[in-house]
Amino acid sequence: MDPVALYVMAIAAGAVALFVGEWLRLEAVAILIILSLVVVPVRPDGAGVLDASTALAGLGSSAVVTVGGMFVLAAALTRTGALLGIVRRLRGLNLGEGGLTLATMLLVALLSAFVNNTAVVAMFIPVTIDLARSAGFAPSRLLMPVSFGAILGGTCTLIGTSTNLIVNDLGQSHGIAPMGMFEFSRLGILLVAAGVGVVVLWSRRFLPARDTVTGTLPAGAALEYVTEIELREGCALAGKPLGEALGEHADAIDVMQLIRGELITWRPGPERVLQHGDLLVVRAPPGPLLALRRAPGVVLLPDPQVEGEPGRGETLAELIVAPGSRWLGATLADVRMWQTDRLRVLAVQRHGAHLREGIQNLPLMLGDVLLVQGTPEAVTAITRSPDFLLIEAVDARVVRAHRARRALTITAVTVGCIAFRPMQAPVFALGGALAFVLSGCLTAREAWRSVEMPILMLIAGALALGQAMDESGAATWLATTALGPLDGVSAPGTRAWIALSALYLLTMMLTEAMTNNAAAALLTPIALSLADSLGADGRPFLFAIAFAASASFVTPIGYQTNTLVYSTGGYTFGDFARTGVWVSLVCWITASVTLPFVWPLFPG
Repeated sequence: MDPVALYVMAIAAGAVALFVGEWLRLEAVAILIILSLVVVPVRPDGAGVLDASTALAGLGSSAVVTVGGMFVLAAALTRTGALLGIVRRLRGLNLGEGGLTLATMLLVALLSAFVNNTAVVAMFIPVTIDLARSAGFAPSRLLMPVSFGAILGGTCTLIGTSTNLIVNDLGQSHGIAPMGMFEFSRLGILLVAAGVGVVVLWSRRFLPARDTVTGTLPAGAALEYVTEIELREGCALAGKPLGEALGEHADAIDVMQLIRGELITWRPGPERVLQHGDLLVVRAPPGPLLALRRAPGVVLLPDPQVEGEPGRGETLAELIVAPGSRWLGATLADVRMWQTDRLRVLAVQRHGAHLREGIQNLPLMLGDVLLVQGTPEAVTAITRSPDFLLIEAVDARVVRAHRARRALTITAVTVGCIAFRPMQAPVFALGGALAFVLSGCLTAREAWRSVEMPILMLIAGALALGQAMDESGAATWLATTALGPLDGVSAPGTRAWIALSALYLLTMMLTEAMTNNAAAALLTPIALSLADSLGADGRPFLFAIAFAASASFVTPIGYQTNTLVYSTGGYTFGDFARTGVWVSLVCWITASVTLPFVWPLFPG
């Protein structure tokens, strides 16, 4: 193999490892990819794999510009509450769990076809929790289906997900005709029907029944104090049932959670035997907490000064770190709101784990759930910024409701223009973003902050890697190697169909371990080389990549919407695997059967 191609493949392998390990931020990985392709002299003349202008061309690509415009569009709809009228109608539906799951998934899928699906899920999280509790079941039974519905809906249009825009951009650079706005709908709608159907009829049975921390509090209960109790080595309470351990204070101390390693038990019964290392999340007046703290080996985390009465009129709330938050990567100590007496962070939940040590110096990540205590005014103040979502009150984020119709009109015009002239999508996306600012739906600062630069940098880096795979010959070598097992298949149509189905499966598996955008950019050149080696049309192979790169249902890290509901729903990796594997299998089978009919492998 050519040394340059081997080097590019090494960069690709390293990028995959960094994405999977999450040791570096997305934008850092993207910059490393670009630098590795430009700076390191691997060619005989001492040049890098790509020259600087080629490697940086992704920053000005149509995909990056369009995605940036879509971020602004989503922010305008969220800030004005333009979609809340539709969302509130769900609250009036008298449906059971299955009916609510079906209605919510279909509505989220419809909205995600035109609005950034991460923003749609962020908006729906508080509504979903409210709907679930009103219907009498745990929010975790509904949050994961909402994420899946958003992923499926995003595959239905060109602008539904950044993955489609990346594949379209790469396809055009290889001479493939541009993809139409609703060309994706030919298969996308079928995948929505299949995916929603399998969730409602089958995989929903694998969803766990878990509530959020504040969801375990009785409705309207007055807050006294919420803290954590750790049973350390030598604790006198270890080995006793919970009811006996609490003794005369059993009625006054409300145990909301028992945390044992990675296992979280909600509302443990009085017969549950305690062990050393257990952590109890409790709600209690100061008196019983002080009495309990006197027992040997009992430590309160953090150890509060509860000798005095806690502030009256305080409330307990859960905040989610929102997409595009300016505090992503910052610590709690950096957020000025926590530095006052009006709001205190009691705990952080991340990736299904309850974090209790060193939270003040913990860098915040997308989807982190913060359990906070403070005055209602303090909670309301922080949720009026787009940095955090208040689980209990989605309407609190709406500050320009009188601009809602204007935002909907601008959105409709922007989407309509892109539909009729998809080649000009970047121009219309920028025009729509400007219109939102000029019309007062967003300020210029809000519009700029809504653009998630890490995602744009990731797209640019992934496009550079895709270009390097193509120019170095690495994509051709991989495609030729992949066709080796098919040498015994003589029928061209059968060979092409098997290769197409295998490509979809490979992409679907890879996107579970890394981001969807990176998977699409990495495999698109290979897909086109594969089609060329088979003498087939490259178009169905492009669509296979686009749909498969978005089919992230088995892990919570492959797609941002999954990451958002991961901590909020108290899920584990296993929850996603048990539930999402059925959706993935149905989508793979549906796409494998349908793709050659919608986009013929050998058009006449």
